Amino acid sequence: MTGDRNGDGGERHGDRSAPIDFMRAAAIVAVVVIHAWGPSTEVTPERGPVQAAFFCLFVCGSWWAVPGFFFLSGLLLTQRTEFPTWSERFAWLRKRGTRLLPPYLFWSALSLIAAGETGPLTVVRSLVTGTASYQMYFVVALVQAYVLWWLTMPWLSRQKPGRQKLALYGCLAVTFVTHLWRWSYLDAVETDRYEWLRATVLPWIGYFAFGCLVALRSGAAGPAAALHGMIERRPAARRVQLFVAGLFALIQLALIVTQEATYQGPHRDDPYSTALKPPYALLMLFVVVALSEWCEARAGPRSRRFATALARDSYGIYLCHVLVMQLLAGHVYLRLAGLSLPMELAYRVLGLTVTLGVSWGLVRLLSLVPGVRWVAGAESR
Repeated sequence: MTGDRNGDGGERHGDRSAPIDFMRAAAIVAVVVIHAWGPSTEVTPERGPVQAAFFCLFVCGSWWAVPGFFFLSGLLLTQRTEFPTWSERFAWLRKRGTRLLPPYLFWSALSLIAAGETGPLTVVRSLVTGTASYQMYFVVALVQAYVLWWLTMPWLSRQKPGRQKLALYGCLAVTFVTHLWRWSYLDAVETDRYEWLRATVLPWIGYFAFGCLVALRSGAAGPAAALHGMIERRPAARRVQLFVAGLFALIQLALIVTQEATYQGPHRDDPYSTALKPPYALLMLFVVVALSEWCEARAGPRSRRFATALARDSYGIYLCHVLVMQLLAGHVYLRLAGLSLPMELAYRVLGLTVTLGVSWGLVRLLSLVPGVRWVAGAESR
């Protein structure tokens, strides 16, 4: 979502790594699916458990998207960036801040205005904690990940592979524990008071570290080669690895959907299904990487251009799509209670298409205006 131009190596469209563009494009669509279809996963008197489970399959199945963005951020940063002097490292950090923060501040301010939250203290607290809109936590957590990378990667890159793996396992353990704590405990006790804790990097640091380790193992081979190298190179072993990863991911997804669709406890999400989501996301990274390579090998020029364009604008789409959903709610999503499964699915597909299209159009429009293109969240063409 936030990567700039990719490094050398691998099959590319223009100067970009095509598999990474396909992966980023798929991830931003999955994010919009989660937010646009989320309400249809709730069991109500009008919507039975079977209908809710159908939509839950797509929403929970898309849960790999944000972990995927953290994974790609760690991979692209580590693969393309050397470890220079302190002054150069400060310059790098400042450059990344100017890429991330202006669009974040712009879309956060619009979200707060739309919500009527214009008090000075409320605005400052929301901007610092990533609570102006519920998807904004990603930017605050990503900035923390950048700072941690900036502080630790020069040291970690000099360590032996065994120590690097040990650091990754530690990060994954932190991700699992804090993820379970965040989505279970915090949703049951004083959610508003602890809302700012949702924007910590800890529930995501394992995916970011996984991307860093994949890049470190690949050396200077390029981002596409780094992705390819995370899966077995021998055809037979590769097929077995992907089959096992896909099978276990499918089993976990079935368990998650079953629990989510029937859970009636005090928490927002079922703690059991919440515990399954981090390993599901890790397994799905292998599957999505393989699918991205498959799409890259078989896609025509138009499909590649579409994926590249969507990947370039994915950061801006992520920042503005919830605001677009809120503004279009009364016109696109209508009243969906009591509809049959085919009709609700049709409305949800319409809402997803319109939300993605309008959000993308806004980002493209702003990126073409000279005075405000820096707040669009789009990469330079």
